Amino acid sequence: MTEFRSFGRRRGRKLRPYQSEVYSDLLPKLALDIPEEGCWDPREAFAQPDLPLNLEIGFGRGEYLFQRSLLFPQQNFIGAEPYENGVAKLLTSISEHYTSETPSRCNIRLFVDDVRDLIGKIPNKCLHRIDIPFPDPWPKVRHRRRRLINTSLLQQIRRVLCDGGQLCIATDHEDYLEAILVLMQQFPEFRWQATKASDWQQPWYGIQTRYAEKALRAGRRGYYLHFVL
Repeated sequence: MTEFRSFGRRRGRKLRPYQSEVYSDLLPKLALDIPEEGCWDPREAFAQPDLPLNLEIGFGRGEYLFQRSLLFPQQNFIGAEPYENGVAKLLTSISEHYTSETPSRCNIRLFVDDVRDLIGKIPNKCLHRIDIPFPDPWPKVRHRRRRLINTSLLQQIRRVLCDGGQLCIATDHEDYLEAILVLMQQFPEFRWQATKASDWQQPWYGIQTRYAEKALRAGRRGYYLHFVL
């Protein structure tokens, strides 16, 4: 059966000259190069491979990923995002913060393709936390088979998360929220951490993304789900 692409376009507006320069210079130093065959351990791509490893799926412009990498310098982060303009925005933030010391000090590595190609390669129980902030809800009924969060992906997430690992999913689409909660019932080993409404209404670490701010202005609320394996 054909596996449908879960994301939309790969490119938007033409990159600005500075963004294009940073993209060409910095991405090769931070991009993960996975093998075509066999298992592969992403921890080997970091200067300190023994630190807890996190994965963010669909980081958009990278605000949340970048701020977390600064909040937790003793952790490593992989960001997966196929959208070139979003990758360029994050690379610009990294370049401005680290300047010439970026390749050796930055605790972020990037995967700029379909995350399912990455997650299927990595070893069991190697990830500390997985964040999926505001995945495309594909709201039309005929497109819902393209939704990223499905049984197959959750099976892989369960495999690669360590014991006590965390899965965090945010959405502003109520139908997608309901679908996610129904799917999660197939995986009772993931324990939903909410005990009161405010537990799933507040952004993680208080970091608000540009997308979430846009949703709030449009009158949509964000739902922040936190599960522990």
